[in-house]
Amino acid sequence: MKLLVRAVAALLVALPFVAIALVLMCFQDQPLVPGSVQLTPQDIEKAKRILDEHDPRKAGPGGMQKVTIEERDFETTLNYAASRVGGHGIARVALRPGSVWLRATVEVPRSPIGRYVNVDAVLLETGAL
Repeated sequence: MKLLVRAVAALLVALPFVAIALVLMCFQDQPLVPGSVQLTPQDIEKAKRILDEHDPRKAGPGGMQKVTIEERDFETTLNYAASRVGGHGIARVALRPGSVWLRATVEVPRSPIGRYVNVDAVLLETGAL
């Protein structure tokens, strides 16, 4: 029993440090996605419409929504969101059957831990989602 209590205590102490380490790993000195994106007024209007139509606060019971979106529209919406969050952001998306590949970079003010927040993720469809 003492071993179990010690293991749980160690986990509770280590968890915040692991979370901080994971966040710090996102900061890097070089952008993962180089370049920049120029959004037209039409792109911005379409991205706003997509975000408004699929606002998670408007989701039904269980908070789940089904979204059908073209790759270019999804990428444009992510680029718009990145520009609103960090000012200088860029995202690249590839939609494939059963998966989404996402690479994104947001430039943040210069700091000792890095100038860019980079994300490289693959989302896979599962039986439940």
